[in-house]
Amino acid sequence: MGIMEALGLKKDEYHHKIKADLSDWDAQVERDRAERKREAASNELDRDDDYEEYRARRKDADERLSDLRNASEDKWEDVKTGVEKAWLDAKNAFNKLGNRMRH
Repeated sequence: MGIMEALGLKKDEYHHKIKADLSDWDAQVERDRAERKREAASNELDRDDDYEEYRARRKDADERLSDLRNASEDKWEDVKTGVEKAWLDAKNAFNKLGNRMRH
């Protein structure tokens, strides 16, 4: 006894069921592949030196902003130079990472 007979389906019903199953499987495979590609890209990005550089510069900028927030009114100008340098370093690291990701 074949599958078609076991399912009790007529030819058109059987064709439709098989085609629907194959379409469902294709869709799931494509979703899974897309997810794996996103994960692989994310994992690659996480290990990437440029990304690590950006994260380090971004963290430094956050720390300098915290210093600025905690500085007294008469001392904040002294902290401002460090904030601007950290901001510029983070911006440069971001641009380097962004340029590489676009290519």
